[in-house]
Amino acid sequence: MEGGLQNPLGARALYIHQGKRDTLYRIHGTANPAAIGQATTAGCIRLFQQDVIELEKLYKPGARVVVLKKNEQGKGTVPPGQEPIRSAQSVAEETADTAQDG
Repeated sequence: MEGGLQNPLGARALYIHQGKRDTLYRIHGTANPAAIGQATTAGCIRLFQQDVIELEKLYKPGARVVVLKKNEQGKGTVPPGQEPIRSAQSVAEETADTAQDG
C-alpha cells in the first residue's frame, strides 16, 4: 500500500533490519498525534507525518538506529565525559523534582 493518510503506517515507513534480517520494527508516520511517544505497539516508533518524510530524505541505507528509554536520554550519542544536550522538558521536570524535594 502506498504511503498516505489511509495507510496505517502513515506517509512513510522505514523498516529496521539487523544485518539482512527484518526486525519487524518500523519508524513511521501516524495520523494520531496522541500515539507519538507512547508504547502503543510492540516496537514501532511513530512520528508526525512531516517528520518521517524529512527523516526519509536524510537517512542513508544501513544507517545505525539507536533507540533509548527516556531515562537513557543522550546515552551513546555523545563522547564520553561530555554532557548530553538536555531537552527543555527534561530540564523542567528536573527543576520541578528539585522544588518538590526542597
